[in-house]
Amino acid sequence: MVITSPRRGEISQTNFVRKVAKLVHPNDGALSFYTELEQRRILDNYYRALEHTFPVEYNSDDSIFFKTLGFGALMSALPYVFNLTLTQVAGFRVEDIVKMLGSISDFDFESWRQKGTGNQAELDAADDLRQELSRRLQTSPAEKRDSIPL
Repeated sequence: MVITSPRRGEISQTNFVRKVAKLVHPNDGALSFYTELEQRRILDNYYRALEHTFPVEYNSDDSIFFKTLGFGALMSALPYVFNLTLTQVAGFRVEDIVKMLGSISDFDFESWRQKGTGNQAELDAADDLRQELSRRLQTSPAEKRDSIPL
């Protein structure tokens, strides 16, 4: 994350705050139940797992993960991935998330590049990821747990 204009492979502070603030909002954020340290670990583990699961896309000079649309989509999909991983694997460590996302390790992020820009494009891309994960696992979103390994 950078405060100045982002260069390739960097997420602007504005975009980061715009998407993460929704997740950690104290009243209704998907991660509001967790401490600040746990929230940071959840986000860190998620991106580290993306790096392990999708190394080609993650390490690409033009990685969609570090563009406004991709970051927004991944943050919008995080509550689903988080709950699903907790239910299926009973933790949210990097290896737990990799195990869950491994079922879609061949996911084609190229279609995200064609979606355009804006919040709706981010939501559509997030929906693509959720649907593919759900389809491959034949499951539905899960409920939160009180204590999780991070």
